[in-house]
Amino acid sequence: MAAPAPAFARAPQAAIAPNTAPASRLARIPFVSLAILALLSAVFAGEVHFALGIGPGMALDHRSLVTVGGVDRDLVLGAGEWWRLFTAPLLHGSLTHIIGNGVVFLLVGWLLEPLIGRGWYAATFVFGALGGALASMLLNPANLVSVGASGGLMALLSATFVCSFHDAAAAISKRLRIVSLRLLIPSLLPALISTGGNVDYNAHIGGALTGVAIGFILMIVWEEGDERPAFGGVVGVIAGAMLAASTAMFLLVAQNFGAHAANDPGLIPDSALPQTVDQAIAQSADLAARYPNDPRARFFRAMHFLDVHDIPDVQAQLQVALARMKATQSELPPQFEPDIRVMLAVTLAAQRRPTEAKAAVAGACNADDPSLAKPLAYLKNAGVCP
Repeated sequence: MAAPAPAFARAPQAAIAPNTAPASRLARIPFVSLAILALLSAVFAGEVHFALGIGPGMALDHRSLVTVGGVDRDLVLGAGEWWRLFTAPLLHGSLTHIIGNGVVFLLVGWLLEPLIGRGWYAATFVFGALGGALASMLLNPANLVSVGASGGLMALLSATFVCSFHDAAAAISKRLRIVSLRLLIPSLLPALISTGGNVDYNAHIGGALTGVAIGFILMIVWEEGDERPAFGGVVGVIAGAMLAASTAMFLLVAQNFGAHAANDPGLIPDSALPQTVDQAIAQSADLAARYPNDPRARFFRAMHFLDVHDIPDVQAQLQVALARMKATQSELPPQFEPDIRVMLAVTLAAQRRPTEAKAAVAGACNADDPSLAKPLAYLKNAGVCP
């Protein structure tokens, strides 16, 4: 049996060992996640500072999101403002929006960043954010503005699930799958059921699919026995350059800010919008007088006339609202037009004017809005909707 090594031979290893634990703990801190979150927070502070209209919870109105760099098809393809694909993923629509994304970002960052390395982690976020912005632009209505880092987050979550099957993740594979699926499924499932609310599910889907693709690439370049995937340094440089370029795109936002800010359609600011139906009816006369070009003011006024059973004035206000929608549809949520059309069709049907009611409702018979369920049922019974 070999004699044990002398004490002086073992001393260097004993001296080195205490220094490895701090290094290991330092390597597990998600510095890229923290840096990107700091960037997103700084950008949001800039949004709030330059916003043209702020609602409750620091929510930016539609016009503000356009001026600060939100993405929509009309502006990207119609106006050639391609840079919005890069600025929109760094923007957020409200304080709750960025806080929610930030919590998820730190959670997945603490798991995935130490696993695949900072370079691949940054690349997954950047390309996922771009994939989400592209899907949002191509699949959403042309005038719907979208912002948020959700595409990048979905990419990180789907990549987390794919990477959980690699041997290097064996020790935490179950945790990776549970966390990723618990966050992914609620974020994607509503897109398969309906497309309501303020969540851009198309951006979620685009980011998730990008993350799956990157996850499979990682599995290919990640040799068994290696601590992390290969080429992390190269993709990290590419991701860093793209992130820096995206930040620099805000110079173009500043250059075009004045032109978009001057394009004021005379809409009700989000901060002045009624919060309840009773408030909308009570304030309708004042809002219609102050914002005559806003279809919502006319809609609220129609609700008032409906409340007092003045059907001719209900019809008149709704017809004006529908005409105003053509001029302001790029500034308002697209789901607002079906509300006008259905209410106008109900008014006409109640006057036994089914032909005009059919023309008024147009394609709104298939509107996917729970609040329209009863009036649509009435129109079906009246033979206006199929």
